[in-house]
Amino acid sequence: MTSDAIKPASTVRLATSEEVEALEWAIEARRKQLGYLGDALQRLVVLETALLGGSAALLNQVPAPTACKTIAVVLLLVSLGLSLFGVNPITERFDPNCAKEIIAARQRGVERRSRLLYWSCVCLFAAIAVIVGGLVGRL
Repeated sequence: MTSDAIKPASTVRLATSEEVEALEWAIEARRKQLGYLGDALQRLVVLETALLGGSAALLNQVPAPTACKTIAVVLLLVSLGLSLFGVNPITERFDPNCAKEIIAARQRGVERRSRLLYWSCVCLFAAIAVIVGGLVGRL
């Protein structure tokens, strides 16, 4: 007598097409993760460069306090520096014949770029918040 909660060990269920598709997507996403992070950092470099260029040209016309403008520009520069550092190619030494070393090197690269992307976004958001706060404070 078997209960409903206990299934025989010989029962094997084939994966549905949806499950197979999800597994393929996960494998593809993991393989391209490092590239996606690099692309995001490159886009941030372009955005931050444009914001710094615009702030250099138009910052005198913004009716925010000088301290807010200065803090915002410094935060934009820090954000740009973090993004540029993250865009640099990852140069790690590992044995190309050792899968464990390759996986560890890739994981370190993903972690490094993820941290740089996170802090770059934090600095960018903080710069925008400081300028908006300075503008609202003037009203």
